[in-house]
Amino acid sequence: MATISRVLRHAPPRLRHQTTREPTRRLSQSAKPIATPSVRFVGRHRAEITADDGTRTVDTRTLSQRGDLATWLACRQALDATASEFSCAAFDASPFASRAALLESKVFPARRSLHVDTPATRFGRTQEPVAVAQYAAERGHAVSATGLWTDESLAFGASPDGVVVDGDTGETGLLEVKCYYSRRRQRFFPPFARPPGRFFAQIQGGLAVCDLEWCDLVCWIPKNSHRPNYAVVRVHRDRQYWERCLKPKLDAFAARYAVSVRLYDRERASLGGGGPSGASRATRECVDCRRPLSAQEPAWKVRCYGCWKANARKK
Repeated sequence: MATISRVLRHAPPRLRHQTTREPTRRLSQSAKPIATPSVRFVGRHRAEITADDGTRTVDTRTLSQRGDLATWLACRQALDATASEFSCAAFDASPFASRAALLESKVFPARRSLHVDTPATRFGRTQEPVAVAQYAAERGHAVSATGLWTDESLAFGASPDGVVVDGDTGETGLLEVKCYYSRRRQRFFPPFARPPGRFFAQIQGGLAVCDLEWCDLVCWIPKNSHRPNYAVVRVHRDRQYWERCLKPKLDAFAARYAVSVRLYDRERASLGGGGPSGASRATRECVDCRRPLSAQEPAWKVRCYGCWKANARKK
């Protein structure tokens, strides 16, 4: 390292400029906080959204993650779980978050959010339109953009990457695109006969929520050679898997979520919106561990965050 430093010290200015890396700017420091609207579902695929500019009722299937991220996230947060969360909520099998973390993000959305912004997720957002266009052109299918779908219970939702009309049969299905960041420099993508297991719950849940019979899963990388750069497998709806395996586990997660919310609301109402008589917020203590509560905590809070988590797990 010292040798490299001495070489750069005596190198021409142009070489020093080319070999020196600029500091990386953190998005969290430069980006402004996004105001979160209030959402209430009033029917299947229909939500009442209240924001600073008033209240409006929208068809959630017209929402776009790229067009209005705050509203899209708020609508997803208003549901018990969406298709991309089904594997985590039902089986605790997500590589990105645990079931406990998902539950925390639902009960305390302002304190903990599972919406991540990484090079892999940015790669997926920017390359997904390219993958969809290539799939539509080479397969001869019509693909239309779509937003958030909900089931009849208004508890679960799905945000497929597109709605497909098969060019040969005229049947309608879903499109799910996975852009592989880790394989982006490979020269080709090999075909496969079955979908990867980690996507199965998401696809079957999306088909059940949208009430369609098949979904084309596209696994894609940038085209780095003349060889195929994506693989497609058509996944057909498995009603028994949804009714006997996935749906009961999702209902159990939703019930646990409802219990956590009731406990939270009970604590909120226990003091009637105020703190103990004659006590200031700075001197309030947790009713379980007796540790001082932060002055930033609302006046109705009677437990610290750690004790709340412990009680939620017992229930």
